[in-house]
Amino acid sequence: MKFDEVINDIKKLVGIKISSIRAGADITLLDVNASDSCLELKDSATYCRSRPLSELRRIWEQLSLHKAVHVDSVLKGSGTSRNQPETILANLPYIEWLIIDGRKHISFVGKSTHTLGTLKQMDAMAAHALRSSFHAVKNNIPSVIIIADNALSTSSDIEGITGLSPIAKTLGVYAHNHFDHEVLVVNTSSMQQPLSPGAYIVINGKSPPSNTKTITIANTEYQLVFRNGINILIHVL
Repeated sequence: MKFDEVINDIKKLVGIKISSIRAGADITLLDVNASDSCLELKDSATYCRSRPLSELRRIWEQLSLHKAVHVDSVLKGSGTSRNQPETILANLPYIEWLIIDGRKHISFVGKSTHTLGTLKQMDAMAAHALRSSFHAVKNNIPSVIIIADNALSTSSDIEGITGLSPIAKTLGVYAHNHFDHEVLVVNTSSMQQPLSPGAYIVINGKSPPSNTKTITIANTEYQLVFRNGINILIHVL
């Protein structure tokens, strides 16, 4: 989902008094000015103020990358009343809120689960599952997966370039850790479904395009997408 689509949905909130997750901090959105990259709002004390759209973009980018986001952490150093952009986003139908480690978080759930202009706390089972995987996702997903007819030979080539020895994860699967990124080399013979040899970029996503193909690699499911000659594997959050 693109940020422009989010802004179009936020414009539908103009003129509506919307509730904050924190009681007593309701706001009314007065205007969304895309040309000036700002929005105008009125808080519960009828004080009018302007906020930059860049705040919402920063939060949205983090929502697209992570299972849940603590808004104050994203906007650290960005002025007061940081709950206001949180309130706006939380009132979108595909954003829910929950508590993680004693702090409010919001999560892009990838589909509409409540009415525009209302809040929804994530149900207990979904929130428990999200908390359980919240800290582990980044470390579990490689940046690139290379499918090769001879994974051992390919891993040896990578070792020759980087000087770093591969780690054999399972039969026919080798991991190369380079700084904070992992490159996974997988033998075609170990694949559960056939996949052409080549390099596949791995990205996290919450709303993959339609007509994707589910591929399982090293016990992890991905959605396979081809775009302009580029192989993409989407790990659905």
